[in-house]
Amino acid sequence: MNKEELLIIVLNFLKDNIYTSINSIRLIVEKKLESQGIIGEITTGNRYYSATQLVKISHDNARLIN
Repeated sequence: MNKEELLIIVLNFLKDNIYTSINSIRLIVEKKLESQGIIGEITTGNRYYSATQLVKISHDNARLIN
C-alpha cells in the first residue's frame, strides 16, 4: 500500500460522501486495510486522550493514515 492507493480510497469515499468527518475517512481506510489482510497499532486522539486500536500494519502505512 502506498500513498497513491490511499489517496484513491479517500477520494472515492469523498466522491460518494460529500459531507463527512475525518473519523469516517479514517475508518474507511482502516476497513480497507483490514479487508486486504494488512494488520500494528494505530493510536488516535488529541492532547486530552489517546486510543489505541490493535491492527497489524506497517509503520509507513500508519503514518500515511495519520
